[in-house]
Amino acid sequence: MATKSKAVVPLVFFALFWNGIVWTFDAVIGYQLYRVQDARSRYEEVEARVVSSSVRANHSSDGSTYAPSIEFLYEFDGMTFRSDRHAFLSIATSDRGFATAACERFPVGAEVTAFVDPEDPMEAVLDLSGKSFPAMLLLFLTPFNLIGLSILGMIFNTLRRPEEKSADDELRERYIVVDTGDHVVFGKARMPAPMVALISMTALTFLACFALVPFQGIGASLTSVVTALLICVLVSVSFAAWRVKKGKAPENFLHVDRTRNTFSYPANAPGEPLESIQSILHQPEATGVTINDVRQYKHRFEAETPDGVVKLFEVRTGEDEGDKLLRLLRTELRKG
Repeated sequence: MATKSKAVVPLVFFALFWNGIVWTFDAVIGYQLYRVQDARSRYEEVEARVVSSSVRANHSSDGSTYAPSIEFLYEFDGMTFRSDRHAFLSIATSDRGFATAACERFPVGAEVTAFVDPEDPMEAVLDLSGKSFPAMLLLFLTPFNLIGLSILGMIFNTLRRPEEKSADDELRERYIVVDTGDHVVFGKARMPAPMVALISMTALTFLACFALVPFQGIGASLTSVVTALLICVLVSVSFAAWRVKKGKAPENFLHVDRTRNTFSYPANAPGEPLESIQSILHQPEATGVTINDVRQYKHRFEAETPDGVVKLFEVRTGEDEGDKLLRLLRTELRKG
C-alpha cells in the first residue's frame, strides 16, 4: 500500500490545488445565485432613482476591463439610503459592451424599482433579472470542473488497483477483457465510457466558449449558455455510447473456448480447433503515428493451420508491445 500511496501523493496535491481554486469560484457564484433567490422571496420593492451611471474602466499591462458603476437613492421606513449595488454578481470583464448594456438599463435620472432587505434596509439591489449576471462564467468554469473530476477519477482508479503487478499481469489486463478459466476473450481494453464522456465534454465546453464569445460576448444570454451546455452533454454522451458500441463489435475480439477447445475470430465466426494451430504469425506494420514518443504499429496475428492462415487478432500499439502480445497469445492458445 505504501508504494501505491506514494505514487498518488503528487496527484492528490495537484487535485487539492486545482479543485480548491475552481471550487472557490463555484462557491462565490453559487452564493450570489442563492442571494438572488433569497432576495426574490424576501426583499421588498421600493421606488428608487438612479443618480450615477457610468462604465468604470481599468487599464493595465494585461489589458483593459470594464464594469458598470451605478448608484441610486431609495427610501425605506421614512429614511433615505444610497446604494451602489445594482446586481449581486457584477464583475469587471474585457467586454465593454456588457458593462454599457447595464448602464443603459439604468440611466441617470431614471425612476426604477429597487429591492430592499427589510431586516437590513442598507442592503438593496436593482437587478434581480439575471441580465447583469455573466452567464458565460457557468460555461467557462465547466471544463475546469470536469478536469478536476477527471483528476479525482485518476486517483480513485490508482488506489483501487492491486498493489503489486507483474509485467505479464499488466499485459493481460490490457488485452484480456474476459477470463473465466473456460472462456477467454482477447480485446484491446478501452477507456471507460464515463471517462470518454468526461473528456469529450471538457473539450466541447472549451470550444463552446470560443464559439459563443465572438458572437455574443461575455454577455451571452443564460438561454444560449444552457443550450450550449445541453448540446455538449448530448454530443459527449452520444460519442461515448458510439465508442462502446464500436468497441463491442465482434471483429474486435478473439474468443477462446477451452471447454470445446476452439477459437473464433471474429466472435460470431465458426470455431476452429485449437489443436489445428501449427504456429502463430506476427506481422507488424508501421502506422506513421507517434503517441507519447512511442511509434505506433498495427500488429496482425494469424494462426497457421493445415487448412490455411486464420486471422486471430489485430491491434494498434507500440512496437515492443507486439512481441509481448505474441508471447501472451501463444501461452493462452496452448492452454487448451
